[in-house]
Amino acid sequence: ATGAQVLVALDSRVDDGLVRAATDLAWIQALSTGTDVIDGLKALDRRRVTVTTTRGIHGPQMSEITLMHMLALSRRLPKMLRNQQDHHWERWEQPLLWHKTVAILGVGAIAGDMARCFRTFGMTLIGISRSERQVEHFEQIYPRSQIKAAAARADYFVVLAPHSAEN
Repeated sequence: ATGAQVLVALDSRVDDGLVRAATDLAWIQALSTGTDVIDGLKALDRRRVTVTTTRGIHGPQMSEITLMHMLALSRRLPKMLRNQQDHHWERWEQPLLWHKTVAILGVGAIAGDMARCFRTFGMTLIGISRSERQVEHFEQIYPRSQIKAAAARADYFVVLAPHSAEN
């Protein structure tokens, strides 16, 4: 790693040993939104090395996969697939996401994209954040101290908070 000035990697691939070996390192481009799980940052001289992330690009895929899970859960997709495989016909209620409430803990860039996407499904969005503010597509933003009240209103609870001891 001597001579390498730039490291582009998944956060799980950057450890203390790699950072120590890259003596000429000037820039780490993490392929994640946050850097909180990059072990190698502990051994890093932050005055010498710039660390950047891909914050802001993950909204669409996170929104879609979350919607996929909500639909799979509400429509009982695993059972539906087992029945199909077993050639078994069974009817049950197919609830809609329409008019359901989603609480999102962590109202950042990904949450903003999710809120826009979920609103197209006719869902109500409430957020839980450290800072009280108006956020587009959210009906209400609760302070962290009221997380239980927000969760009590939710049909679905999405956690987008960064990894930390507090969270």
